[in-house]
Amino acid sequence: MTHFYFHTWRGDERLADESGVNLADQAQAHSLALRGLGEMARDFLHTAPEGEWLGIDIVGSDGAVLERLRLDFSLVRDPPATTLCSPRSRT
Repeated sequence: MTHFYFHTWRGDERLADESGVNLADQAQAHSLALRGLGEMARDFLHTAPEGEWLGIDIVGSDGAVLERLRLDFSLVRDPPATTLCSPRSRT
């Protein structure tokens, strides 16, 4: 088991994870950080100002940043006329 910390960011504001968690490996830490970033984004969507971003640093027990996950927000007030995804045809 390896000890990981997950420091969170909202723009330039950082909230340090003081306790961390023991996980099997960095892949498990990455999955946990992705899930956490998704939860942060869901809670943040209604109040997100233009150009704001969220992030999570995965930090090892030695204090080194192993990965940084970042999610940037931009508002599209007039979406394009084309559709990015088309429904699957049923045959």
